[in-house]
Amino acid sequence: MKKLLNRLSDWWHNRLRLRGLIFKGYGEASKTLKYQLPHFKKCLPDLENYYLATINVILEKPVQFNGYAAITPWIKWKKDYPPESFLFAACEIETKHNRCRAFVYIPSNSPHTASCHKWEVVAESSLPFITTGEEITLIFDYPHYSTKYAACIGGETRI
Repeated sequence: MKKLLNRLSDWWHNRLRLRGLIFKGYGEASKTLKYQLPHFKKCLPDLENYYLATINVILEKPVQFNGYAAITPWIKWKKDYPPESFLFAACEIETKHNRCRAFVYIPSNSPHTASCHKWEVVAESSLPFITTGEEITLIFDYPHYSTKYAACIGGETRI
């Protein structure tokens, strides 16, 4: 019943629901986020309550963002890495077990930025254990997204 009410609420508030699958990433974000977090706190103080790793998602449709919850300046977050800028698009994640707040995390130097289908997501630490291959839904508020003519740099990726 709760899932049905959530879907009705999403429809009523004109939210975009995009299904996707969790895929295995490179494991870099779980190492780098601890260094980046102090810089993010200035623009997104809530990130302190988020899990310090990303969930890698392949979406069923490409999405292009028209607005961001936060955009960082160029940050030199670690000596060995070049400066990098980060974009955060607010969303919610829904799994078969839970729903929580999240952000699509877009580092300027990430290999995932070459595709409008593959995204890294940082979620609240209340999200239960999830696994590679599991279906997930990302929920975006209007007007912060566009799917009709999303311009992708990379090729088409299908689920």
